[in-house]
Amino acid sequence: MNILFIGTTGVHHTLIAAYLYLNRLDGQSFNELEFWDDRYREATGLPLFLGSDDRGNKVYVLGVGWEVVMAKRTLEQLDQLLNKEQANIMIEPIFIKRERVLLLLHRWGRFRWSRLPVRMLVAYFLQKEISAIQNQVENFRTRVRFG
Repeated sequence: MNILFIGTTGVHHTLIAAYLYLNRLDGQSFNELEFWDDRYREATGLPLFLGSDDRGNKVYVLGVGWEVVMAKRTLEQLDQLLNKEQANIMIEPIFIKRERVLLLLHRWGRFRWSRLPVRMLVAYFLQKEISAIQNQVENFRTRVRFG
């Protein structure tokens, strides 16, 4: 099984959620996370592989822009078309209150002069959202365990 965490960006709150799910966010700075704010990788449009969980499920992240719910439905329908017998992927959207601010900052961060301040602001905002992200991950973990 593959697990895909999706959100407006794949290299910020979605990345944090995936690392929390994998129990690999050990109090370290967000800046130390592999793929953190990696605009080059994000621009490829490909899911980023982070590792496997304790059950052998492969864990990925993907940024999908504004339409997170629509992207989730589309990806699930595509999975059904390609894997008729059994679902091959579990898709978990991660939402935060400051979605629009995050996406705006992510876009501003494209300019070389703004990268460091934007990176610091994103980390600041996401630190404020960490408990909401943790709650979503725990709810997902419970569904995976008993689903």
